[in-house]
Amino acid sequence: MARVSPPLLRAGCWLAALWLLLAARAALAAVPHMELEVQLDPATRRLQATARLTSDQVPDLALHPRLAIARASVDGVAVAIAQVRHLASAPGEHRYVIEYAGTLPPLPAREQQSPNPASFYASPEGSYLAPEAGWYPDPGAPFTYALKLTLPAGQKGLVPGRQLRASEAAGRWSADYAFEHPAEGIWLMAGPYQVAQQAAPLDDGSVVTVRTWFPAELSELAPGYLQDSARYLQRYSRSIGAYPFGDFSVVSSPLSHGLGIPSLTYLGRDVLRLPFIRATSLGHEVLHNWWGNGVVPDWRSGNWSEGLTTFGADYAYREDQGADAARAMRLEWLRDLVAIAPANETAVAGFTSRSHGISSVMGYAKPAMLFVMLRDEIGPAAFEQGLRAFWQQYRFRTAAWKDLAQAFSQASGRDLAPFFAQWTQRAASPALSLAAAGGGSLRVLQQGEPFDMLVPLRLQLASGATRDLSVRVHERETLVDPAARGVPDAVSVALDPDLRLWRRLDPATVPAILRETFIAPQAQLHIATSGSEWTSAATTLAQRALDAKPALVAADALLAAGKEPALVAGDRAGITKLLAQLGLGGVPETLSQQGSARAWAARAANGKAFVFLMAETPAALAAMQRALPHYGRQSWLVFQDARVVAQGAWPAAAPPLALR
Repeated sequence: MARVSPPLLRAGCWLAALWLLLAARAALAAVPHMELEVQLDPATRRLQATARLTSDQVPDLALHPRLAIARASVDGVAVAIAQVRHLASAPGEHRYVIEYAGTLPPLPAREQQSPNPASFYASPEGSYLAPEAGWYPDPGAPFTYALKLTLPAGQKGLVPGRQLRASEAAGRWSADYAFEHPAEGIWLMAGPYQVAQQAAPLDDGSVVTVRTWFPAELSELAPGYLQDSARYLQRYSRSIGAYPFGDFSVVSSPLSHGLGIPSLTYLGRDVLRLPFIRATSLGHEVLHNWWGNGVVPDWRSGNWSEGLTTFGADYAYREDQGADAARAMRLEWLRDLVAIAPANETAVAGFTSRSHGISSVMGYAKPAMLFVMLRDEIGPAAFEQGLRAFWQQYRFRTAAWKDLAQAFSQASGRDLAPFFAQWTQRAASPALSLAAAGGGSLRVLQQGEPFDMLVPLRLQLASGATRDLSVRVHERETLVDPAARGVPDAVSVALDPDLRLWRRLDPATVPAILRETFIAPQAQLHIATSGSEWTSAATTLAQRALDAKPALVAADALLAAGKEPALVAGDRAGITKLLAQLGLGGVPETLSQQGSARAWAARAANGKAFVFLMAETPAALAAMQRALPHYGRQSWLVFQDARVVAQGAWPAAAPPLALR
């Protein structure tokens, strides 16, 4: 619900009035309401806060160990902490006041940073307080809030919600924020920010204030981020419904964060500098204000929001580029599936958040393809109607996969519960193939328990023209007679040539990619060049690139019957010798003379996946660490020091089935 902010009144009167308004709303709806006053000094890392909570539930007062409660009261009566639960046991609403303070942990050093950045720290370079850190009393249920933040001059900060006022005086900067809808938590970010803003008028007449919170060295990026954020807000408010919050901010983090938080996105400084972020990740995070933050997944039945956001952002932008670009993304998804052994697949309904490569495929790619298939099944008009109806019914509520199924069923006039059940509750993916049946007919074959699918076929005619058919299959074997369907002169047929079905492709038809080894639950590491520097560089790189902790093995183990993927690192001489032993030829010609280091994926005759890392020196091998994990969908890379200067995928294709 976006609207223009009212004229600013005197700060104290306006904030008090707003708090009273929000508290009254919360009381009427039995939603807890919190008022927070926070003072943070990033230089000393000192936090002082007062929380005033109105709720009919007893709050959790187990704050972070670095924070200590100084005073507490219940309904105006000063109490010891141990007495809070006793005094609040009477039914009805109570007013809690908690004063507390403490010294926050410092910003982690770069070498101490992990793939999951810290959630609680303070520093002049940047401060971040996430809900899971326990930096405020937990109301125990979604709650509304108003927050007053005070920082030293030179620092600025924010929390999710609408900024009501910001000012600087007497060496202090302060701002008031309000979040008028039930929130699951409060995130606080501060830093040496320069704040730029622009108004984003939407089609419904509302205006969203878009801001960037960047340090001085990123200030030249602000205009582009403001313009693109406004463009995404306009796009999605037009196609889904009104933007659910008053403001939207892009906030810089000193760590490698990449978070979509209600009304803002928190991105690492290095990420913000990447040239493709505005065209991809930014829109993804904007859309999360509808899916994930505007409608919250019912975590008990799985997280549908990442798949729907991937479909509506990342994939939609590929469709904007054209059919070939969209097909290329669907191929990326299906190549990712090939990288997962069937026994390691998991059900979409079991996904809650990304924790490793396999969960990424099952939580982002597979449900995104589900929505591609759903739109093909019911048509674009019914699909768009169902999406908008789902938003209108569940905004600021929780929703499950079954609620999505119901919304699209109503929009299409079809019972889609079986469609959603097979794609979200079954772990296995279908495997399809074609076989000639004689007389110009063919059979569509399914392995394992059959799926009910609309299978696209492309028939090649004797004249050279093509005809597309869609065949409903729901059994292990389906006979298709092209002549009976008005195509008597078909000479060959291709199965799902545009890759519009989620299915397990034949590995022989799919190029080997780096990710096959990166996300394997078990993996091997072989160092083809002796020396402590090579061992150190290879071991550290493997820890960063592989989901699994690899077993360090000798060359003989790579030739054994086991099919655990292997990461092999070394210099040219060591890698060349090993390739000959494995029967994998030599260094690919594409990579033979380029760069300071090279990476490529290969498969042995038995299907075992390999990634080879060939570097001129141990230092060149170590330089691959930061970039390598981000290129899992590629077959090969060329590095010049730490920079990827060339990349690509090996060619592969599925031949059509001859009918005559």
